[in-house]
Amino acid sequence: MVKWGGVPFTVGGLEADNVWVRSANNLLSIGAIVSVTVLYSTTGGLRSVVATDLVQFGIGIVASGAFAWVVVDHVGGLASLTQHIQKQFSAAVG
Repeated sequence: MVKWGGVPFTVGGLEADNVWVRSANNLLSIGAIVSVTVLYSTTGGLRSVVATDLVQFGIGIVASGAFAWVVVDHVGGLASLTQHIQKQFSAAVG
């Protein structure tokens, strides 16, 4: 079915030998995720959807904060970050 649609759900281009196998595996994963989501949404109702969204929001906020911490630490602090940004975009501005 994935090959019939002609749109691979994977990276690597159409030339790869196993592109359709990888695409089918990705399509099966997408189908499983959607099935689980539909199952808990219909059985738990809106309350379960809101609870899940709240948990995902919390994970996203914590992960974003951790990523920002790593990035700022990698460039040498906030002062160094602003210097890097000014150096990178000074040619574009003026």
